[in-house]
Amino acid sequence: MSNDGGQAFPVSIHNLHVKGMSLRDYFAAHAPRRAQWWFEPTMPPRPESMYDHDHPSAQCFECCAVNYVEVEAWQTERRRQFLIQWPYAWADVMLAERVKS
Repeated sequence: MSNDGGQAFPVSIHNLHVKGMSLRDYFAAHAPRRAQWWFEPTMPPRPESMYDHDHPSAQCFECCAVNYVEVEAWQTERRRQFLIQWPYAWADVMLAERVKS
């Protein structure tokens, strides 16, 4: 488990049982909309395209790839994981920089 940086905001004395937002969550909520060049989501390896003939070309991927649906599902999940994981990757970098100073 990674360090969450502690609480982002002070807690009222009347609500000591409420933890509130962590600093990691705060940084993730304020991550830039566009991911940085260094970010790559954690994913299982991309399935290799398999064809039902010997000489595949870029034009025949959709019609001739045996596992077209599997490859498309992986690419869809990668786009989803990119959006999910990016803010917390940013937050982890921000927390690491905070520890340096």
